[in-house]
Amino acid sequence: MYDAMFDAGLRLPLTALHRQLADFLGLFISQIALNAWRIFIGAEILWGSLSGGNRQLSLDEFFYYYRPQHIVSSKETYHFAAWE
Repeated sequence: MYDAMFDAGLRLPLTALHRQLADFLGLFISQIALNAWRIFIGAEILWGSLSGGNRQLSLDEFFYYYRPQHIVSSKETYHFAAWE
């Protein structure tokens, strides 16, 4: 765990959605790049804000816009790339 992960908004214990993300991808949370956590948490916050707090982001909705992508220069680390 890095301090930057917490600066990006990650909190322990992880929320159910954060655990679902790691489980769905089959990764440890440390294998998800810091910027990927920023994207995910930002999407989570925006989704809730734009829905007036009535809806929570789901993995299906997140993966409709983003896809996990391996970072070639970093061993076993992934980030999220927008679909074209």
